[in-house]
Amino acid sequence: MVKDPRPHQPGSSEPDEALDLLRALARTHAGNPPRTEPPPPAPAGGGDEKLDSLRALAERLDLQLRSSPSPGDLPGPPPPLPPSPPTRARPQRDPWQALRREWQALVAALPEASSLVPRFARTQLIFIGVSVAVLALAAIGGIVGVKRSPPSATAPVANQTVPPTEQVVPPIAPAPAPATRPADIPTITKAMSDCDAAAVLEPGSLYFLITPLVPTKPGDDAAWGTLALQSLGSTILLLSAKDALDGLRDGKLALRPGRYTFAVLDPDSGASYLWTSATGVSRLSRPVAATVKTLKLGFDFSATQTGPQWSNEFKRDVGACYWVSALVRG
Repeated sequence: MVKDPRPHQPGSSEPDEALDLLRALARTHAGNPPRTEPPPPAPAGGGDEKLDSLRALAERLDLQLRSSPSPGDLPGPPPPLPPSPPTRARPQRDPWQALRREWQALVAALPEASSLVPRFARTQLIFIGVSVAVLALAAIGGIVGVKRSPPSATAPVANQTVPPTEQVVPPIAPAPAPATRPADIPTITKAMSDCDAAAVLEPGSLYFLITPLVPTKPGDDAAWGTLALQSLGSTILLLSAKDALDGLRDGKLALRPGRYTFAVLDPDSGASYLWTSATGVSRLSRPVAATVKTLKLGFDFSATQTGPQWSNEFKRDVGACYWVSALVRG
């Protein structure tokens, strides 16, 4: 090729165009997009300085081309992971199977059945046999020796209604008269007030407070006869509550111990009400019909229970407690 002998004219654009081309190529290899830059002002030194810049730029481009990796050397995407093996479903444990295994282990650990049976010596067997024989004999003797007890007599029930013609009182064997008991006046007066309170609450019942008395001196029978409200036969006197308490307080009267029979008779209907087991000061009650208007009182203090002795007829007072003080003479 023949060089142009003409010198380079200042202001020519050929070296500048080559320089721009090399710069764009360097940017492309360096990964930067090409961009248009305004051309640098032309140096005042002339074309030699532009050639030197061109050489330096070419050397830098060559260095970048050598050090930049090729497209085949760039790292690719990571290889896909191998597929994981499918997980197996864990079988569910049967609780009954675990219990059966535990039971089988327990049965296997137990000793033999023959080792669990106690073994007795000859002397022990003899002792056991003798003990069983003694117990059997004792049981047989108890069964044979038991005698049937006779049926006990039925005690008379208080507050029972019996027609007077059919009343049968079992006789009482005569017994020596026990000693009389001293009277407790406050206890008797409290019993009177309690009987009044109960009668008010139950107006459909008969209430009686019976106080059996005996004289402390045998010669005072005539004096008590003049104070009596009425007589029941020849042996029983009915006293007022005031005279009875005064006699007990003065020591002229005493409480009669022992059992007696008290009876109430309805003259209109003929029905009687008996208390055959009264003893000492007793509060007796009985529900009656509203048709009962009049009453009679009866006592039997005899040892043989020959029958009650009746008082005169008197009018019934509804809701009242009758204080009956009976003095037994002879």
